[in-house]
Amino acid sequence: MKHQREKLNNIVAVRFSDEEIKKIESDCDALGITRSDLIRASTLGKRIQVRKIALVDATAISELSRFGGLLKKLYNDSNGIHADETGEILLEVKALIRSMQKGLER
Repeated sequence: MKHQREKLNNIVAVRFSDEEIKKIESDCDALGITRSDLIRASTLGKRIQVRKIALVDATAISELSRFGGLLKKLYNDSNGIHADETGEILLEVKALIRSMQKGLER
Protein backbone atom coordinates (compact mmCIF):
# COMPACT_ATOMS: atom_id res chain seq x y z
CA MET A 1 0.00 0.00 0.00
CA LYS A 2 1.25 3.45 -0.90
CA HIS A 3 2.21 5.76 1.98
CA GLN A 4 -0.09 8.79 2.02
CA ARG A 5 1.45 12.15 2.77
CA GLU A 6 0.06 13.87 5.85
CA LYS A 7 -2.15 16.85 5.06
CA LEU A 8 -0.31 20.12 5.70
CA ASN A 9 -2.98 22.56 6.76
CA ASN A 10 -1.22 24.76 9.35
CA ILE A 11 0.71 27.88 8.39
CA VAL A 12 3.45 29.33 10.58
CA ALA A 13 4.84 32.78 9.82
CA VAL A 14 8.51 33.15 10.68
CA ARG A 15 10.79 36.14 10.24
CA PHE A 16 14.36 35.76 8.97
CA SER A 17 17.17 38.26 8.51
CA ASP A 18 18.36 39.06 4.98
CA GLU A 19 21.44 36.91 5.54
CA GLU A 20 19.44 33.99 6.91
CA ILE A 21 17.00 34.01 4.00
CA LYS A 22 19.90 34.13 1.51
CA LYS A 23 21.38 31.02 3.18
CA ILE A 24 18.00 29.27 3.11
CA GLU A 25 17.45 30.16 -0.56
CA SER A 26 20.96 28.99 -1.44
CA ASP A 27 20.46 25.67 0.33
CA CYS A 28 17.08 25.19 -1.34
CA ASP A 29 18.53 25.90 -4.79
CA ALA A 30 21.44 23.53 -4.20
CA LEU A 31 19.15 20.74 -3.00
CA GLY A 32 16.28 21.38 -5.39
CA ILE A 33 13.70 21.65 -2.61
CA THR A 34 11.25 24.28 -1.37
CA ARG A 35 11.80 26.53 1.64
CA SER A 36 8.96 24.75 3.41
CA ASP A 37 10.55 21.35 2.84
CA LEU A 38 13.96 22.56 4.05
CA ILE A 39 12.62 24.23 7.19
CA ARG A 40 10.29 21.30 7.96
CA ALA A 41 13.10 18.77 7.59
CA SER A 42 15.54 20.88 9.59
CA THR A 43 13.24 21.53 12.52
CA LEU A 44 11.65 18.09 12.71
CA GLY A 45 14.84 16.14 12.02
CA LYS A 46 13.39 14.58 8.88
CA ARG A 47 15.45 13.32 6.00
CA ILE A 48 15.72 15.74 3.09
CA GLN A 49 14.67 14.29 -0.26
CA VAL A 50 17.12 15.78 -2.75
CA ARG A 51 15.78 16.36 -6.26
CA LYS A 52 18.73 17.83 -8.17
CA ILE A 53 21.31 15.06 -7.89
CA ALA A 54 20.65 13.67 -11.38
CA LEU A 55 20.92 17.16 -12.88
CA VAL A 56 24.18 17.82 -11.05
CA ASP A 57 25.60 14.45 -12.10
CA ALA A 58 24.56 15.00 -15.73
CA THR A 59 26.24 18.42 -15.68
CA ALA A 60 29.38 16.93 -14.13
CA ILE A 61 29.46 14.18 -16.77
CA SER A 62 29.11 16.80 -19.50
CA GLU A 63 31.97 18.86 -18.06
CA LEU A 64 34.17 15.78 -17.61
CA SER A 65 33.48 14.80 -21.22
CA ARG A 66 34.45 18.28 -22.38
CA PHE A 67 37.61 18.10 -20.28
CA GLY A 68 38.36 14.67 -21.75
CA GLY A 69 38.03 16.10 -25.26
CA LEU A 70 40.49 18.89 -24.46
CA LEU A 71 42.86 16.41 -22.87
CA LYS A 72 42.63 14.16 -25.94
CA LYS A 73 43.55 17.14 -28.13
CA LEU A 74 46.57 17.81 -25.91
CA TYR A 75 47.46 14.12 -26.13
CA ASN A 76 47.28 14.17 -29.94
CA ASP A 77 49.01 17.55 -30.38
CA SER A 78 51.90 16.93 -27.98
CA ASN A 79 53.79 14.66 -30.42
CA GLY A 80 54.26 12.11 -27.66
CA ILE A 81 55.85 14.53 -25.19
CA HIS A 82 53.04 14.23 -22.68
CA ALA A 83 51.55 10.96 -23.95
CA ASP A 84 52.11 8.96 -20.79
CA GLU A 85 50.60 11.53 -18.43
CA THR A 86 47.65 12.52 -20.62
CA GLY A 87 46.91 8.93 -21.60
CA GLU A 88 46.74 7.87 -17.95
CA ILE A 89 44.49 10.80 -17.02
CA LEU A 90 42.23 10.13 -20.02
CA LEU A 91 41.68 6.56 -18.84
CA GLU A 92 40.83 7.80 -15.34
CA VAL A 93 38.39 10.39 -16.71
CA LYS A 94 36.69 7.74 -18.87
CA ALA A 95 36.38 5.41 -15.88
CA LEU A 96 34.91 8.20 -13.75
CA ILE A 97 32.36 9.09 -16.45
CA ARG A 98 31.31 5.43 -16.79
CA SER A 99 30.96 5.15 -13.03
CA MET A 100 28.80 8.27 -12.84
CA GLN A 101 26.63 7.10 -15.76
CA LYS A 102 26.01 3.81 -13.98
CA GLY A 103 24.98 5.78 -10.89
CA LEU A 104 22.43 7.74 -12.92
CA GLU A 105 20.92 4.55 -14.34
CA ARG A 106 19.90 3.30 -10.87
